[in-house]
Amino acid sequence: MKSKKKKDFVYHQVECEDVANERVKLNIWPDDWVRWSPEFAVGNLLRVRVQPPSGGFPTYTFDGPAKHLRWKFIPKNKEDDFRVIVMQPAKKKVEDILTHQEVLDQFFTEE
Repeated sequence: MKSKKKKDFVYHQVECEDVANERVKLNIWPDDWVRWSPEFAVGNLLRVRVQPPSGGFPTYTFDGPAKHLRWKFIPKNKEDDFRVIVMQPAKKKVEDILTHQEVLDQFFTEE
């Protein structure tokens, strides 16, 4: 999405479902999107630290310190950044239906 005030500022808005089955919108700023976009895949069960809506806006925002303090509080390594945790990855869809023989061949291989 593009900002109304800053024409060159692009952010992402993700529709999420919280623990109470309520659908909410979450704004993710560009630098966080670069870091976390793979985790925001459809179907992933995530634990995400967010900031509640404020200032009359109805959307949540991804948790993080003020821009001038980011260098101090956000770890350089993604593995040390606990704002997003994948609790359960999305289940992959099976594109093709296997025949009975193809299923058995996966378990019984000739050596």
